[in-house]
Amino acid sequence: MLRTCGLSSRGITLIFIIQGGVVGLLGVLLGVALGLPLAHHITVVVSALESLFGGRILAGTYFDSIPSDMRYLDVLIIVLISLVISIVATIYPAVKAAGVRPAEVLRYE
Repeated sequence: MLRTCGLSSRGITLIFIIQGGVVGLLGVLLGVALGLPLAHHITVVVSALESLFGGRILAGTYFDSIPSDMRYLDVLIIVLISLVISIVATIYPAVKAAGVRPAEVLRYE
C-alpha cells in the first residue's frame, strides 16, 4: 500500500527495521524491568509462592541453596545482544517487503 502512495523501497525497509527495533527495545526494557527486581527479591518471591501453595518449591533442587548473583556487566551484554538480534531479525522481512511490486499485489485483490 505504501509503495502505491509513492514510498521508495528503501523507505519501506527503514519502516520495518525501525518498527522491529522499537518492538525489540520495548521487549528488552520490559524484560529488564521485570527480571532485575525478580532476581534481587527471588527469596521473597519463592517464600511467598511456597506459603501460597503450601509446600517447598525448590526443595532438593540445585537452586535450593544457591543465592541470586546479579552481574550487571552480564545484564548489559545480554541487553545489547538482544537489541542487535531484534534488529537483525527484521532485515529479511524488510527486504522481502521492499521487494514486493504493488501492481502484482493489487492484481489479485
